[in-house]
Amino acid sequence: MRVWIWGGGCQTGWTAVAGATGMDVLYRAEWPARRGTEKAAMRQVGRVLQRLGVPPDRVADVRTVTAEACLNALEHGCGLCEALSYEVTLLRQGRDVTLRVRDAGAGAPPTLREDGERPSVAEIMRGDGPTRGWGLLLIRSLAYACRLERANGHTVLTAHFHALVTEGRGSGWGKPASPGVSGTDC
Repeated sequence: MRVWIWGGGCQTGWTAVAGATGMDVLYRAEWPARRGTEKAAMRQVGRVLQRLGVPPDRVADVRTVTAEACLNALEHGCGLCEALSYEVTLLRQGRDVTLRVRDAGAGAPPTLREDGERPSVAEIMRGDGPTRGWGLLLIRSLAYACRLERANGHTVLTAHFHALVTEGRGSGWGKPASPGVSGTDC
């Protein structure tokens, strides 16, 4: 496992990544596709957010999203094959925080109804259509915006949290008029 944790700025070696995206890399780690690693990743992300002064309830939300995204990556993207790994990256731009989880496999296709739309919670509860997809529903409910992308044999889930950190180290939460995040919704 390789881990880089924020310590007042970008760690050496990740400056190019941060500069390319306009974001500071707060945390980056590569984990083996093994059950239990999602808990360790969740704890690490939580510690970084606590250092930034993010309120405990928002830290809990991001930790939950981290765990769900990691579970999706290790189960669906990597097929629980410990020879494969997934990567967790936490980025900050101003007051916003973005979580990216990238797996080493093609992943399972998104859970959709026959008409191509995502099922609602009510449909899943009734057993109408797919019975999977709880993790993505939870992620969508806790993040301001999220994207699920596939490229070059990888699946990347990106969850955006708006105004998680106020200027300096303080904390806050709010939704802007426009999210500034585009792409395929989770």
